[in-house]
Amino acid sequence: MNLIIRLKKDQRGIAAAFFAVMMLIFMALAGVIIDGGLMMVKKIQLTSASEAAILSITKTYDKDLWEQEGKVHLDPIMAEENVIKLLQENMREAELIEFKIDSVNHNSGWIKTKAECEMVFMQIFGIKKKTIYVNYDITVGE
Repeated sequence: MNLIIRLKKDQRGIAAAFFAVMMLIFMALAGVIIDGGLMMVKKIQLTSASEAAILSITKTYDKDLWEQEGKVHLDPIMAEENVIKLLQENMREAELIEFKIDSVNHNSGWIKTKAECEMVFMQIFGIKKKTIYVNYDITVGE
C-alpha cells in the first residue's frame, strides 16, 4: 500500500513519458498527412489523365453522318484506342479498367480508370499500396 501512495506522489519522469507519447502521436499524424497528400496528388493526376482520355473520344465521330443528318455516331474501336493512348501519355501508371460506348445512340462514352499509390508511413502497418479509381462519362451532341 505504501508503494502505491509513494508512486502517486512521485512525479519524476512524467515529462519524459508525456513527451514520448506526444512524439508518437505527432509522428502518426505526420505520416497520415504525408500518405494522404500523396494519395491526393495521385488522384488529381489520374483525374486529369482520365478527363483528357474521355474527351479524346469526341474526335472519333462519323463526320459524314454528322454533315448529312446532324447525328453523332462514335466509333467504339477508334474511341477506345484514343482513350488508351491519351491515358498512357498523361499518366503511365494509369490503367483503363472499363470502357463503354452507348450501344443505342452511339453518342456517349464511359470510362473507369485506376492507379496505384505507394504508401510511405502506412507500410509500417502492412499497407504498401492503395488503389485509386476514377470514373468519367461524356455525351456528345444530344
